[in-house]
Amino acid sequence: MSRDDMFRQAVAHHRRGELDRAGRIYARILRERPEDADCLHLLGLVRAAASDHDEARRLIDRAIALAPNAILYRINLAETLLRQGQATQAEAVARDAVAIAPGDDAALRSLAGVLRHQRRYEEACDLLKRALTVAPPSPATLTDIGATLNYLGLNEQSEKYTRLALRAAPDNPGLWNNLGLALKGQRRLDEAAQAFTKAAATPLGRFGLAQTLLLAGRYRDAWPLFDARLDFMAPRELADLPAWTGEPLAGRTLLVQTEQGVGDTIMMGRFLEPLSHMGGRIVVRAPAAQRDLVAAMAGSHRVADAADPVAGDVWVPMMSLPRWLGVDDVAQIPPPARLAVPPPTRTGARRRAGLVWRGNPAHRYDGCRSMRPDTLRPLIAARPDIEWLSVYKGPDDAAESAELGVPHALADSATFLQTAARMAGLDLLVTVDTAVAHLAGSVGLPAIVMINKDCDWRWLADGTDSPWYPQARVLRQDVEGEWTAVIGRAIDATAALLPRPTD
Repeated sequence: MSRDDMFRQAVAHHRRGELDRAGRIYARILRERPEDADCLHLLGLVRAAASDHDEARRLIDRAIALAPNAILYRINLAETLLRQGQATQAEAVARDAVAIAPGDDAALRSLAGVLRHQRRYEEACDLLKRALTVAPPSPATLTDIGATLNYLGLNEQSEKYTRLALRAAPDNPGLWNNLGLALKGQRRLDEAAQAFTKAAATPLGRFGLAQTLLLAGRYRDAWPLFDARLDFMAPRELADLPAWTGEPLAGRTLLVQTEQGVGDTIMMGRFLEPLSHMGGRIVVRAPAAQRDLVAAMAGSHRVADAADPVAGDVWVPMMSLPRWLGVDDVAQIPPPARLAVPPPTRTGARRRAGLVWRGNPAHRYDGCRSMRPDTLRPLIAARPDIEWLSVYKGPDDAAESAELGVPHALADSATFLQTAARMAGLDLLVTVDTAVAHLAGSVGLPAIVMINKDCDWRWLADGTDSPWYPQARVLRQDVEGEWTAVIGRAIDATAALLPRPTD
């Protein structure tokens, strides 16, 4: 059999997903032709699929050395490096591809994908728009730009490009999911539900539909669909344990697995106490950074590190608790779990309010939820009678607090429980949507929560009240990314919650 016949056979196996067979043929060709660049490249992809990333990189590097202008080799090497967590090197390789072929839309998409992985959404969007000018608009480019615009909160534009992509691929569930996200972001919930329904064969489609229903307060319909997240979020180490579905525990041990962010753990902590009354032993598996926080909540018999094996009879992901405890509508939500924190000590009569302007930078929508520190200056200036304190904890927290001109109240706070104790000594919290908003609910602190237009489902689609946190005043953006009007309403809300002292 000739080299070309063998190569065609290997590629056919490769396309069918028969990677072992394809790899054996590529390797056989390379024994006779060790400088066959195409075989080196494709065998590298086979090795990458088997998670042998070092060998994959060695093979593709050799292919690039033999054919330095082969753009596809560099694109696939960038993807391999990205899967290894080497984003900086992946960016360098993708930039080389663009430099060699600046008019190649696939090279531009590759670099945009690396930047999007680093949450550099504006740069990625610029590259994708450039790709639309160098070649006829491809469904892949239209899809990528629609998704990137969604991350930026530009949902009307995201809808436009996603609908263009759907013209070429009307049966693509991923595109219907993306359209659902764009419509949900505009609060066109009925249309979003219709789009997600067309993607409901996929876990992401069902998850998007669940979030849309939760925004509308349709909890009974939403919770079964919300479990679709488990297809891509569930911890593998508990996969063989039977799932708990609300039945009496009758002396059994239930492992409750925390999931997603710290705010989600605090929000769902309210269900531990009713859970503890069901006749079982409750063990909560939590990351080390959350263990003291969970231990301070009522209802947990034991808190275990999420990395440690723990014996149990059944398990439940923490965010599935409302489903199995029968929370079918917002009226059935129990109050927040109170945290056992030491009573605060206060000196002086001046009232204190905490400020948080930024959330977790690792959150993919953090750019939409957070604001620059100086955005809060009008609020501080409007109330000089209040002692404003920073309770933001994160990268550059001390520098940003100093930039805003407020003391950093958490400079020596190392845990969320210590943060909660500091917050218990405040009179008010003004915050964006982040874990601190949940902590306020658990220490009974009045809060003004400023949220972006495309907010998380827990805040519902409209209104200034929250069924999850009755002490919170929810202030919403009218236009995605525009905080000026929200700050104006925060000044009014602060006046209502903390009236000026009489002269």
